[in-house]
Amino acid sequence: MPAFLFSQQSNLQASDCIPKPDTLDGQKVFRLANTLAQYPGGDAKMMDFIGKNFKHLKGKNTGKKTLTITIVIDASGKVRNPCLIKSKSDMADENTEREIIRVFNAMPKWTPAELNGKKAYTRIIMPVQLWLD
Repeated sequence: MPAFLFSQQSNLQASDCIPKPDTLDGQKVFRLANTLAQYPGGDAKMMDFIGKNFKHLKGKNTGKKTLTITIVIDASGKVRNPCLIKSKSDMADENTEREIIRVFNAMPKWTPAELNGKKAYTRIIMPVQLWLD
């Protein structure tokens, strides 16, 4: 089973995954909010979810891979538009990339972010490190 390391970062600026202006459903997508969106149970539970649901295809990729993914958490807490931000240094094969997108699409609803007392659409950019056997 692959191992995972997750951490959030929001300093990536340029990507085909992030439209300009950053909107979804006619709503502005924020990077910061008064209360950030949170996976139910926190980051450790999210790592557990990824680890239990990611199906690695043996022989396609081995070793450590870091995939940077961006998602939008909408005002209802649903994960929307997962997209891999590609870098030449640590690319994975298409099957691995499709699989991590599938896992994020299968996530349960998050607690949505709040901005000025209202639920808001927020963008999360995170590296996910995979150790593939």
